[in-house]
Amino acid sequence: MALEIRHNRAENTHENVQFRRVALSLIKLFEQKSWDGIFIGNPFNENFMGFRADAILLYNYGLLIIDFKDYQGSIKLPEIQSDFENQRWYVENDLDKDRVELKGGSNFINPFRQLKYYRQIFFEVVHSAEDT
Repeated sequence: MALEIRHNRAENTHENVQFRRVALSLIKLFEQKSWDGIFIGNPFNENFMGFRADAILLYNYGLLIIDFKDYQGSIKLPEIQSDFENQRWYVENDLDKDRVELKGGSNFINPFRQLKYYRQIFFEVVHSAEDT
């Protein structure tokens, strides 16, 4: 079966470009490893409007919730665990050391918080499916 690709076009062009780039790499990997799975871009369900991940990958060994970012440079993460979860993250340009905030969408202080929220919503999706 290999990897099935499903893609609902996203508003942001970079998300569509990144999805295609990752999908092409995953197809090769899944063929090499003889894995099966489904890769869904911009998954949407009107019953779960809070779940706005850029992609999900369900395969033999797990489920990944993915949010694409469009930055260049080195990510500077807080070193203290509580800061990692609760402080802003930055990308530093390797040439001039200029720092840019690494956003977690429009509602989250950093990408970790964003994905943690998506995980919580995804649990609700799974539990609602169990109840039906």
